[in-house]
Amino acid sequence: MFLVGGAMSSCALIDLHVHLDGSIPLPAAAQLAADAGLDFSLAELKEKMQVPAHCQDLNQYLATFELPLKLMQSAQGIRAVAKAFHEQLDAEGILYAEPRFAPGSLTAGGLSQQEVLEAALAGRADFYAEHPQSALHTAYIICAMRGTGEELKHKNEESIDLAAAYLGNGVVAADLAGAEALFATENFSSLFAEAQRKDVPFTIHAGEAAGPESIKAALRLGAQRIGHGVRSLEDAGVIQDLKAANVALEICPTSNLQTRIFESIECFPLEQLLDAGLTVTINTDNMTVSNTTLSREFELLQQHCGLDKNTARELTENAARAVFSDSSEKDRLLAHLRQ
Repeated sequence: MFLVGGAMSSCALIDLHVHLDGSIPLPAAAQLAADAGLDFSLAELKEKMQVPAHCQDLNQYLATFELPLKLMQSAQGIRAVAKAFHEQLDAEGILYAEPRFAPGSLTAGGLSQQEVLEAALAGRADFYAEHPQSALHTAYIICAMRGTGEELKHKNEESIDLAAAYLGNGVVAADLAGAEALFATENFSSLFAEAQRKDVPFTIHAGEAAGPESIKAALRLGAQRIGHGVRSLEDAGVIQDLKAANVALEICPTSNLQTRIFESIECFPLEQLLDAGLTVTINTDNMTVSNTTLSREFELLQQHCGLDKNTARELTENAARAVFSDSSEKDRLLAHLRQ
């Protein structure tokens, strides 16, 4: 299985784990910064929006979102970001993505969460108005955020309500994101019980900064996919639970290196994950923050982890089957892959 060879770009088609606010194309960020009266050179923007070379951990990685979030506090800014994001994916030949963001983090400028989502949907519509023949299909995942306090609790509840209200109309699922090591997954059980009551499917960031116990908690809560999940290898019971539930892992290699989950790409456990029989998908996490693309993620695994083209295609088929969209979208993607 692990014979290197073949171009990876033909497999870089589906991104299930990509944050909108972490993937603002730099030209769009430059324009938004200028509109806001912020005088940044392109080099300064890169410094502020891309993870430092010697990032210490996930918490430092998350600090890189400060400026992107500042640029997305108006309907105009969110709309522009969404349009530019779709243009970038389309230019890269992506067929399907489920961009995620937290509307509750974009209300400091006075917008409601619904207005935030409507702006993101308008940006998506702007893209399709200009590119009606595009093969790119997208639907949003609404993130709740880790943390404490009544204000955040209410914001998260509103985010789940919003996901339920727009389910099938531009939104396909919910998520839990943020500082996993600081705020345990199990603390959000009531929030995701409500998601289940409202028939909102969800993924949860787990097994990244925290260990397999976080994945175990996410599975108990009813997660249908796991964001990252690489630390599942530390617990044979969790591996069996993931397989029994047929839950896909959304792995993001470059991001995991930058947050020091692994010290080098050679240590990235792709082969171990596959040998364990887990359902693995390859994703970017944050294209701008991590300075990556989906093609680069596949190429990185090819060059350093022995990923061959046949296995890459299997991982892309995993992603097609794991999309939160309906069966017609899965059929479209699988038909393309089998051409």
